[in-house]
Amino acid sequence: MKRLILMRHAKSDWSQGGLSDFERPLNKRGVNDSSKLGKWMADHLELPDVILCSSARRTQQTMQLLLLGMTSSGLDPNSIEQYNFESMYLASTSTLKQLIHLHINQHESIMLIGHNPGMEGLLMHYCPNAPLTRSGKLMTTANVAVIEFDDLLNPVLVIFQRPCDL
Repeated sequence: MKRLILMRHAKSDWSQGGLSDFERPLNKRGVNDSSKLGKWMADHLELPDVILCSSARRTQQTMQLLLLGMTSSGLDPNSIEQYNFESMYLASTSTLKQLIHLHINQHESIMLIGHNPGMEGLLMHYCPNAPLTRSGKLMTTANVAVIEFDDLLNPVLVIFQRPCDL
């Protein structure tokens, strides 16, 4: 059974003028949500074998805080391979699917940390019945979706975690 974990980066800070979109950091809520989700993942999930992450600042911060949150639960996330891809910055669903297919045969569990609309598109592609928020959105900031497959066939959304529900 293969496992795909999708996460949209945590809430970013729009208040720092002069920064490019690529360089935007996380805001206070984003920092808290990332750490909290790392602890939740350590307590409730098998850790992924590999994390594929956009090289944008806010996704990198999300990943580092997620790993730090895992460490606070007593786990050693150093065994998780980590790869940064500039091509994941605002990537299309198609580009993200290609990355998954490149890595899925070498690993049982892959995590992607990226941006919308690509992350939402991936979730809709694999799990079209995923639950929307009250506002009609799907992959809001810091949401985590865990999908299990038989060789990328028959995807099943097994967990959909929003930080506000922790």
